[in-house]
Amino acid sequence: MDDLTAHERAVAMKLLLMIQKEMSLQEVTEIVDAKTDEEIKAGFVSNGNQEEPAEETVEETESQEEEIDLYALAKKLGIEDYDKYLQTTQEQAAAYGAKKATTQDIFANCQTISNHVADLPATKGMFGKELFSLMKSNATFINTGRGAQVVEEDLIAVLKENPDMTAILDVTFPEPPVAGSELYTLPNVFLTPHIAGSSGDERQRMSAYMVEEFYRWREGQPCKWEVTEKMLEIMA
Repeated sequence: MDDLTAHERAVAMKLLLMIQKEMSLQEVTEIVDAKTDEEIKAGFVSNGNQEEPAEETVEETESQEEEIDLYALAKKLGIEDYDKYLQTTQEQAAAYGAKKATTQDIFANCQTISNHVADLPATKGMFGKELFSLMKSNATFINTGRGAQVVEEDLIAVLKENPDMTAILDVTFPEPPVAGSELYTLPNVFLTPHIAGSSGDERQRMSAYMVEEFYRWREGQPCKWEVTEKMLEIMA
């Protein structure tokens, strides 16, 4: 974290809180902007970064007054990407501040692992003990893809063996988990309600998209959000 500026650390902490705690940008801004840079660096240490905070205090920079290159920040943080279906080259991934990797690389190297894989027959059970056992100390697994992609008994077993690891599950299989599931009681598991698509103005926004798309179709214009039968083979 010491190779980031104070402002970049603040932005990274806001992104981490938004992902892990499902907080709004306004909420994380109020929290992070009230902290000193030393407190922010200490927060990353508590989330698994083993680097010790620097002794000197870096003055805070008002995030509202400074723009930041998120691609540059991604490169500094170190983002690894895997997609089962998109044949992304290393150069294409680098353009987005990421590094193309295997699932084994990601689970072994990354402090935070976030799943967004489409729910397809070929992806069911793709995350099991072999991968979860590779996770680093204090690592976090976030699932906002689908629950069936995770072998939950394997995840539970690894979390019980490694209480320093954390799982944040927005989706499970079945959903909600069956009565008596240890996902309810493990202290290092956090279940969230899988309602992001219905929160805020999301439904109004999607409705507006549908109306706009209908008018394009009626007027013989190309549809902006067309989904073809071929696309459904690799989409959720």
